[in-house]
Amino acid sequence: MSETKCKLFETKLTTGQLICINKMIAEKRLALSKDNIILDFTKGRTANVKELFVNEATDIIRFLKDFRYGSVYEAAC
Repeated sequence: MSETKCKLFETKLTTGQLICINKMIAEKRLALSKDNIILDFTKGRTANVKELFVNEATDIIRFLKDFRYGSVYEAAC
């Protein structure tokens, strides 16, 4: 189970993380890019915030903290 660790054993995000992500996306006016952000961080696994794993949610929160208001989010290719 090395790097391709079984997803069944990963922990879902916390309620606090869910609230934080949704609040930050709204504050930074990224609602239109929300699905793309989630898809990018989950490598296409999901576009639903509620289906994030703790580590993915942590990465998204870090990204959103550094994201400057007024910047444009460009999805990864």
